[in-house]
Amino acid sequence: GALPPHLIVGAATTTFALRGTMVEHTKVDVSRDKKEPLDFTKEEDLMHHVRPNRWLSLDLAGVRVCRCNWVVSLMATCFLWGFVTYCLADKDGALKELKFWQTWLTQNFTWLYIGTQDVWAVFLLWLMFSKYGKLKLGREDEQPAYGNAAWFAMLFSCGVGVGLYYWGVAEPMHYYRQSGPSNWNNVVKPFFQNDDQRAQMALFVTLFHWGIHGWVVYIVTAVLIGFVCYRWNL
Repeated sequence: GALPPHLIVGAATTTFALRGTMVEHTKVDVSRDKKEPLDFTKEEDLMHHVRPNRWLSLDLAGVRVCRCNWVVSLMATCFLWGFVTYCLADKDGALKELKFWQTWLTQNFTWLYIGTQDVWAVFLLWLMFSKYGKLKLGREDEQPAYGNAAWFAMLFSCGVGVGLYYWGVAEPMHYYRQSGPSNWNNVVKPFFQNDDQRAQMALFVTLFHWGIHGWVVYIVTAVLIGFVCYRWNL
């Protein structure tokens, strides 16, 4: 079949022996797309990723006034302003209702949150050691701009460095001092028998927030965005 038009095809003639007969064969070298990255300030590039019937383009006297996906914008605006209006109209009731649902979700679905983080961690380990772990977050002919040590240092200092400096002691102490029966919603396991149990749970929750599970959600998102941006030119 015909190759997709976005692939650049180079042909190299080779020969090989097939059942004792020399046969000329054309070897197809399929390389990556070399086109320039899309410029989303240009409407023609942006329209490759938006349905035409959902795109609102409004100009006034030759001046660009509005460019948006009206479906997404309308839904987001209605939801956000509806929530704001509800909170302004009934401050005490909204506060009470939101605290109730926050506590209810924490007590009943913490297991799901932790479980999904475990699943993502296993998925990333599989991804790293599978054939997909060798894919570049960039073009095939590009070289990394930074070494592994520099990259890790930037990620660590920017991602958690400042947070650990401040919350490394403050967060476990916060959970420890406020994890009694009257403040059980601060830690997901209430009614501890002694201070040792409270201290252990405070450290468990802190390590969950700042350990491997804390990085998993960022890595999954970063891999996805990095791949489509730097390899697919999006």
